[in-house]
Amino acid sequence: EKHPNVAIRQSNLAMMYQDLGQYPQARDLLEKALDTDINHFGEKHPTAARTQSNLAMVYKDLGQYQLARDLLEKALDTDINHFGEKHPTVAIRQSNFALVYQALGQYPLARDLLEKALDTDINHFGEKHPNVAIRQSNLATVYHALGQYPQARDLLEKALDTDINHYGEKHHTVAISQSNLASVYKDLGQYEKAKKLWERAYATLLYTLGEYHPYTQGVKAFLEQVDRK
Repeated sequence: EKHPNVAIRQSNLAMMYQDLGQYPQARDLLEKALDTDINHFGEKHPTAARTQSNLAMVYKDLGQYQLARDLLEKALDTDINHFGEKHPTVAIRQSNFALVYQALGQYPLARDLLEKALDTDINHFGEKHPNVAIRQSNLATVYHALGQYPQARDLLEKALDTDINHYGEKHHTVAISQSNLASVYKDLGQYEKAKKLWERAYATLLYTLGEYHPYTQGVKAFLEQVDRK
């Protein structure tokens, strides 16, 4: 049970549980995997940092933001020391950390980290890469929260275009991008555009993740809200 290969399998299975919205199961597996990684590699190793980051995202999904922040501080520090500030792995940690700051309502801190992560990924992968689309989408969500709707819209339109080109129209990643963009359209007063995007997103999430997944339920709630306008 305490072998690094087992920890890899636990971590991979945990990511599947997370995608399915089964966060307690994901947390339990990642806590075991992290304990194994620390025992084998030490706390300042990139493998431990990766597991810390993954576990932090599950803590975030469970609303345990302080635990998530503490783990991400360790993971980010480790990866900067190993890879330097301008490495794609560091960009992932910065992006994850920004999501926690966002959940805590600390939007300027989230924005600053995401702008760094986006700059790194564009330099490494180019503008039309899925990693870049993730950073654009996350940064757009922060701009949205800060009331910077045109900036959010522009980034999300780019991210959606990239996601469709890479995954096709019926992928859950595309649906999430559509839902984020629909939220911005709604706040810009473009209700019909928002409704059409949410309808597409809901149909895709219903098919790919099922009716009771948190993402599907969230988009359903948005659709009901816009229908009342």
